[in-house]
Amino acid sequence: MQIKANGLNFAATIDGPPGAPWIVFSNSLATTGAMWDEQAAALKTRYRVLRYDQRGHGATEAPAGRYPFDTLVADAVALLDALSIERAHFAGLSMGARPRSGSPSSIPTGSTG
Repeated sequence: MQIKANGLNFAATIDGPPGAPWIVFSNSLATTGAMWDEQAAALKTRYRVLRYDQRGHGATEAPAGRYPFDTLVADAVALLDALSIERAHFAGLSMGARPRSGSPSSIPTGSTG
């Protein structure tokens, strides 16, 4: 599926029962959200699982220029907002962990992420 967030179309996969707690998986450099397939399979009976391709990876758009970490944080927050996710566990590897460590000051006002 494609989700419009932060001005881009992000490739994403959602598994698990509606109403279950959310867990979000963010990929590392030169990979896609598919790197989390085994974890998603193990967790999808208890969690609503979102896996997405970071900007410039997989089937997500790749705008020209650099992708500063603050932009990756804004992307993750925008995805949560686009899907009306108010709370979520967040897992990432390498650069995929950066959105999880974004400071509260980097989260736009009004965001529920």
